[in-house]
Amino acid sequence: MRFPVRRSAREVNRLIALDFTNLYIRAVNGKASGGEITITHAASAPLPEYMDADGVTDKNAMAGAVRGLLASGFSGGRVNVLVSKSNVISNEFVLPYEKNPIAMRNIVQGELYKSQTSDDSILDYTIQEVFPRDGSTFCRVQAYLAKRSLVESVSEILSLAGKKPSCYTVVQNCLCRLQHLGNGFSGGDIIIANVGSSRIHVTLLAQPNIALTRSDAVMPGRQALAAVVENRYDISAATEAATQNISKMMQYQSIKYPGRACDSIFISGDIATAEMAGNISAALGHPVSLLPCPSSVSAPNGFLFHQYAYATGALLEK
Repeated sequence: MRFPVRRSAREVNRLIALDFTNLYIRAVNGKASGGEITITHAASAPLPEYMDADGVTDKNAMAGAVRGLLASGFSGGRVNVLVSKSNVISNEFVLPYEKNPIAMRNIVQGELYKSQTSDDSILDYTIQEVFPRDGSTFCRVQAYLAKRSLVESVSEILSLAGKKPSCYTVVQNCLCRLQHLGNGFSGGDIIIANVGSSRIHVTLLAQPNIALTRSDAVMPGRQALAAVVENRYDISAATEAATQNISKMMQYQSIKYPGRACDSIFISGDIATAEMAGNISAALGHPVSLLPCPSSVSAPNGFLFHQYAYATGALLEK
């Protein structure tokens, strides 16, 4: 007779966050409580196949990589998934406000069904403003959408790996929630460039609750993945693309918020290094550094926060 395994409350409350990057499947294990994040384990596995905006072809290979990764010391049943593909779009709605996250999500989902003619799936949303109207309470919501094929592909991968996604989230919300946890990364308006092998994602976090991301290609994804695997990837191409896109975001910030300086610029991601930060800083004439681990995040020694920043933010739930 097989008896059920008893799990401690600490293990049950522990989350797994997965980030499918250009090169790796990155995972962190931990929980958020009392305004802090505690990470107990983190690891990554090479991406067996490039994942584009429609998902992947060989789901079994991807599931095998996820299964092997999670068998390396991860615990907990719930899995939060981060999606950072370039074709994630956002729509703004004014909707009735509900404090309960599940009820609010249902309202957002219902509005999406009414207003969308495509087969987009909602990934995440941010409430940017709550205000009274006609005796009721309304809110301004930024909803993030992606192709249903991508969402279904990731869901099937996790199912084959023996897991079920608890929720999906996006780059903007992961970074914004980290910035609003404790002292965040830095004060004022900041820019964070995530540098991958094939794409650059540059996010502006502006006060009080603005998160804007632009994405640009370095080279075709499959070509970039092959170049990294074969050790012939030209890092200078990613550095130049990051420099150009950070510069464009700095220009946008100065036009959008005249008189307000960009206080800090950071880089993160699979191929971000201190040397790359120095080269971008010299080109921009503005200090650039690796994304620092916020004081509200505790992690094991050697934890490379700048590579796991998105996954860390995905541990924060509404």
